[in-house]
Amino acid sequence: MFFFKKSFKFSVFFLFLPFFAFSSDNFSDKKLLPRSEIFFTQMENCYELSLVGVEPKNLQIELPDLPSGVKFSSSKKEEFVSERGERGTLLSLWFTFSESGESHIPPLFAKINGKNHYFEFESVFVHENPALISPKLEIEFKNQKNLTDKNTYTFKKGEKITFLLNVRYAVQILSFKWTLPKNSIFREVERADFANGKEKLTEFSYDTKNLARFEWQILKSGAYSLPEITVEAVTFNGEKRVLEEPKNVKIIVTNQNEPSENKTLSLFSGRQNDIFENAFKNPDSENEPTGKKQINLVSEREKYEKLARNTRLSFFEKHFGKKQAIFAGGQVKQVPEDKAVGQKFEGGEKVKIKEKTAFWSFVEGEQFSGWTKNDNLIELE
Repeated sequence: MFFFKKSFKFSVFFLFLPFFAFSSDNFSDKKLLPRSEIFFTQMENCYELSLVGVEPKNLQIELPDLPSGVKFSSSKKEEFVSERGERGTLLSLWFTFSESGESHIPPLFAKINGKNHYFEFESVFVHENPALISPKLEIEFKNQKNLTDKNTYTFKKGEKITFLLNVRYAVQILSFKWTLPKNSIFREVERADFANGKEKLTEFSYDTKNLARFEWQILKSGAYSLPEITVEAVTFNGEKRVLEEPKNVKIIVTNQNEPSENKTLSLFSGRQNDIFENAFKNPDSENEPTGKKQINLVSEREKYEKLARNTRLSFFEKHFGKKQAIFAGGQVKQVPEDKAVGQKFEGGEKVKIKEKTAFWSFVEGEQFSGWTKNDNLIELE
């Protein structure tokens, strides 16, 4: 009976011992780990250290000398219970970083139950805060061999140029458009769903997102900038921004003979000299309408001539702006060449005349832009 009472007292003693009494002094495998996968500049980022079997009151810490650009914000000690039911202390430390790049904080000194310990901080890469940076468009040329100098690419006249348009730091695309460049064959080969606003990022990504793939053939030697491409995007802080393609990219087109496998120019002319020669010659009249069709065209022409007479230009448009005209309908082409493939548009739109030759004009309107015959235009006075 005496033995039973003694054993019972011994069991009760252990039952009421706090869990912290079984703490281990071996913390050599412990590190301060980042709470999130990505750290950003100009915001608080948290490191955490979990110590099983340690009461918060028995943990004292001393911060090391911090590297340049790293600032301590706050700390917190709190009890926690592990997945296995073990109680301990969770230490949280918050820091801010002023610069992006790799960061390593020296070890943290800690005193646990009167004994000294050092805990390593895991190295992290700090990214630029996406809420503080604007999205930007980036150009990626398929063939980098044409890069002849920094941001300068050299191509032969008529050579096919393939490039990708990418965006970085954008959550969503609201609008995407481009303007047909002069003296060129230019087309959008493929557009990604992200460019059409069908996708929206839910978390930060440092990678670029592809918007579209373009093919571009420049048919006249000289120096060129990238085609005008405009994108409206939503930033990570919810703002709407209008983005433009990089302005520092230069395209140099030489007048050398193009590779024999490139047959592009044969689509537009039987000769491989200047593709624009026909723009300054009297065009053939092989497709001129006759009979009833001619009467209908005259009737349509009269309608647009009346529209032109009733269209008034402002003082600024008359004296300082580009020449304007009423488009009377017809073919609009990428190059001023009779044999070039074009697209037919209905008349009635007011267009700006950006450039004019003896028989062709490069016009720009709301629905289209490109080269058209001067006969398709009724200039406004």
